[in-house]
Amino acid sequence: MTLKLAVVGCGRMGKLHARVASELDEVTLAGVVDRNAATADAVARQRDCVVFDSLEAAAAEVDAAIIAVPTVDHLAAAEPFLKAGKSVLIEKPLAPDVATAERILQLARDNGAIVQVGHTERYNPAVLAMREHAFRPKFIEAHRISPFTFRSADVGVVLDMMIHDIDLVLMLAGGHVVDIQAVGVNVVSAPEDICNARLTFDNGCVANITASRLAIKTERKMRLFSEEAYMSVDFAKKLGIIIDKTANKDVIQMAREMDVDDLAQAAAEMDYKDLITVQELKVDDSTEPLKTQVLGFRAAVADGAPCQ
Repeated sequence: MTLKLAVVGCGRMGKLHARVASELDEVTLAGVVDRNAATADAVARQRDCVVFDSLEAAAAEVDAAIIAVPTVDHLAAAEPFLKAGKSVLIEKPLAPDVATAERILQLARDNGAIVQVGHTERYNPAVLAMREHAFRPKFIEAHRISPFTFRSADVGVVLDMMIHDIDLVLMLAGGHVVDIQAVGVNVVSAPEDICNARLTFDNGCVANITASRLAIKTERKMRLFSEEAYMSVDFAKKLGIIIDKTANKDVIQMAREMDVDDLAQAAAEMDYKDLITVQELKVDDSTEPLKTQVLGFRAAVADGAPCQ
C-alpha cells in the first residue's frame, strides 16, 4: 500500500520531510500545509504537490501526516488528523509539557490512530550498528554539543538536543531510572542552553549526559563501558570502535600476573594501544535516516508493524 502523506510545516525539517516523501516509492506526498502561503507554495512547486488550504482539508485527503511545526503548535497541528483517525509522525519533542503530550496520545487512542515521534537518531546507521551488539553498560557518557543555530528556541536544550541521548540511554541501559541529578544554564534563550544530567538505573548503570547549543564546535559522541567491552560511537561521523574483553584476554591476563614494578617497566617500553585489539563498528551508511524513519512509519500505519 502506498501511503498518501501531508507534511505540515515547511520550515527546515518540513522541507526535508517533503523531499523524502517525494523520493520514496512507498509513499506519496499529497500536499503541504504552512501558515506562510509563499513558503508552502514554493515547497509544493518544488515537490510537485498541492498546497492544502487548511489542516482539515488535508486530513480529509490523506492517509497520514508528518508534523514539523514548532513544538508549541504540535497539538493544534495534529488534532484535526487524529480526530479524523489519521496517524501522525510528530517531530521531537512530542509536546512542550506532559499534559499536552497526554492530550495528543489520548486523541490517538480515542480515534484509533498512531502517533510516532520523530527520533531520527534511532535510525542513524551508527546507532543501528551499536544495537547489534549485546552490550550491558555499567556506565554511559554522552556529549551532544553544537553552535547556536537559532532553531528550536521555543524549547530548551534538553528537549532540543539532549532528548536524543536520553532516548538512546533509556534503550541501552536496560533498566528503570531511580535517580536524576541535573543542572541547566540559560545564557541566550529563556529556557536552558546548556545541561548536564546524571541518571542512575535500578540495575546499577549510570549515565552522564551533556548537551550544549552554545559550543564552538559540533560533537555527537557516546561512550559505553561494561564488564565485557568498551564502545565508542561518533554519531556525526557514523563510525565507532569496540574493545572487547574476549579479544584482549591475553593482554588482560598478562597485566594481572605482573607486579607493580613490572607493569611500570612495561608501560615505559611499549605503547598500550599497540597491545590491544580494536574492532571497528560495522556501519552500513547506505541509507538516509530520515527515509528509514518514514518507511518505518509507513509500515506501522499500513501494515501494523511496531513503531521503531
